[in-house]
Amino acid sequence: MKKIALLNSFFKGGKTLLEYFKRILPNLKNMEKCSVDIFQPDNKDTLNLSISEAENYLQNKVWGLKIFQQGNSFYLRELFNYDYIFFNDFRRICEIPENIFTAAIMHGISPLLNNHKNGFATYLAYADFILCSSKSQLKQCVDEIIEFRKANITATSKITFDYSKRDNARKTYLCYIQPLKKSLLSNDFASIKNIDKNNFTIGIMPSSSGAFPGISLYNSINLIVEELHKNFTSANIIFRPFFTESVAGLDACLNNLEKHIANFKIDKTNQSSTEFYQQCDILITDFSTGGISFLINKFMPPIYYILRKFTKHINVKKFIELQTDKVLFANSIKELIKQINFCINLTKEQRINYFDNYCKKDLFLHVDNQQVLQNIINKNFDNFPYVDAQGNIIFPRDFPKIF
Repeated sequence: MKKIALLNSFFKGGKTLLEYFKRILPNLKNMEKCSVDIFQPDNKDTLNLSISEAENYLQNKVWGLKIFQQGNSFYLRELFNYDYIFFNDFRRICEIPENIFTAAIMHGISPLLNNHKNGFATYLAYADFILCSSKSQLKQCVDEIIEFRKANITATSKITFDYSKRDNARKTYLCYIQPLKKSLLSNDFASIKNIDKNNFTIGIMPSSSGAFPGISLYNSINLIVEELHKNFTSANIIFRPFFTESVAGLDACLNNLEKHIANFKIDKTNQSSTEFYQQCDILITDFSTGGISFLINKFMPPIYYILRKFTKHINVKKFIELQTDKVLFANSIKELIKQINFCINLTKEQRINYFDNYCKKDLFLHVDNQQVLQNIINKNFDNFPYVDAQGNIIFPRDFPKIF
């Protein structure tokens, strides 16, 4: 019997991150001679989701992990007798022993941005598998792992965590899958309605201010809200804080805006991001993968607001290059207002074109997720490309180059 564990452990995470497990759970449970258990820390301060809430959402038993020490997360020892662990927080992978196969489920369906010089490779280099539904996101992960491993080879001391239980010089297989948060094979184009210019809603959704402090929407939220209110007086504005953010100065600023601007409100519902998207007609973000999730849900391109002074930063430059022909960017308040007006006037056909363009260019729509997971569990690796220990990408013979 092969033992499989799914670990829901992203700090302050809620239903949004649990959605990734919800989609693969039936695939794993359908496998013969396998047992599947779901875990999350049994600590009300760790997640925004209780054990019982997670069980209700997944319709499945969820086991609590007692946290004995929060630093190096010794609670993971309870998982050390499993054969496979699937993570929605890949920062924990380095703490798992070598004999356990680890799979990182990448968030969202677009590239992620991080200010660290190694990007996310610092963590992903410890994974045996990366599950990803976006070509551009997978390319970003691969490029970062390649750079990280080549730097490790030439470094006088190896780049690693002191508490790591595994090596980051290994084979990391690239497992591309269908999007895990919404089926894109049945498109509800009938739901597309023209925006009512006298009654529409603008959503503002930042990513973590800690991931890339300089370009976070938190830095200019006061200016953005005031300018939106001035230029679109009848529009409703909803701000959805990043789920791990709670900073006294920011909270005071937001509360003050909510008090003085009648059409502005802060989303404090703890609802899933999908529910939030349904309230919005237009979305402004900085570098959140939720921007693309909004495009998929509402057939409307998101607006990425990144000030011009940051666009030459190497990580930001790569991020924009991967997305530039698929979404909208604004480098100033003036450009932001222009892009909102552009969105307001998009026809149904133009919105569908943005949706189709992203789906066809960036997503793996015709992949059998059941087969991908079956191959992982059965260790059928021949059809997966991988990045080797030295930082070379290896494609199987006759395998189509995916990027």
